[in-house]
Formats: sequence, structure tokens, C-alpha cells
Amino acid sequence: MEFSDRQHASAHSPARRSSPRSCIQTRPLAEIFPPDASGIDDATSESTQRMRVHIVASALFLSWAMSIHANEPLTMAVSPVQSFAPTNLTIRVHVEPDAGNRAFEVVAESSDYYRSSRIQLDGVGAPRTIALEIRNLPGGDYDVRGALIDSAGHERAAVRKQVIVLGSAGSE
Repeated sequence: MEFSDRQHASAHSPARRSSPRSCIQTRPLAEIFPPDASGIDDATSESTQRMRVHIVASALFLSWAMSIHANEPLTMAVSPVQSFAPTNLTIRVHVEPDAGNRAFEVVAESSDYYRSSRIQLDGVGAPRTIALEIRNLPGGDYDVRGALIDSAGHERAAVRKQVIVLGSAGSE
């Protein structure tokens, strides 16, 4: 078989070009995607209606789930929730601004380890998001608690998360 730069034409396709360096043949878009090709059926079928109902229900559920936390004075996310020792625990706290917010206290506690930190807040002027990191946390099942404290030292709001840090094989 010999390659040449001549153009070959057939009854079914427009002119195509073949060269010794390339085996790729090109075709016009109209041949690949004919304008009269059928696409997605525009008629509303039962499965399409069911899918729309599921999408609307999911959207409503998610908006409801997000609005649950919208007016809470304190929310907390801890990561990783499960890891190997020693680990660095990242704690992100969202605080709704309030004149009564004077401090935020966080505690990470297991049967063998205790660590706490207290951060002063300036009421309405306090940052909405607080990020903390506890480094080199040893193995254990941890109860991580966060609390908003008022000017009298009373707890205004509290949150709690569970964290599992798996100990190394040599430490047991």
C-alpha cells in the first residue's frame, strides 16, 4: 500500500486527505452531527417527571437542613474526625455576633489527655469564624467541646463533637 497526497472522494463522504504521517481522517461536523438527528425527547415522560420531583424534594430538603444552623449562636466543625496518632486537629467555629459574647472556650478530652483553650471575644465586634489547631494529639477517643461564655462567666451556647485518634502499633 502506498500513501499519497492525492485526495480521494467516495460517493458517501466528501473529499478526505491521507498522508504518510497521519492516519487521522477528518469529516465535516454535519456528517458527525446531522441536523435532523433526534436528541432528548421533549415529551415529558413519567421518569422525567419523577426525576424533577426528586430534584425539587432534594433542593427543599437541603435548604431546610442549611436553615437549621442559620440562627444558631455557635457551630463547630472538627477535622479529621478519625486519624492516626499523632495528629493535628483543626477546629473551625462559627459564632453569631452578640453583645453578650465575651469568650469562647474549647476543650479536647480523652481518658488520658486534656487540652483547653480560651479566646477572648469582643461581643458584636468579634470575628464570625475562629480557627484553632491542636497539634500532636495522641491516640484516644476524644470529646471536643466548644462553649460561648458571657460576661458573668456563664455558658451561653455549647457544641460537642467526637473524634477518634488511633494509636500507633508500638504505643500499646
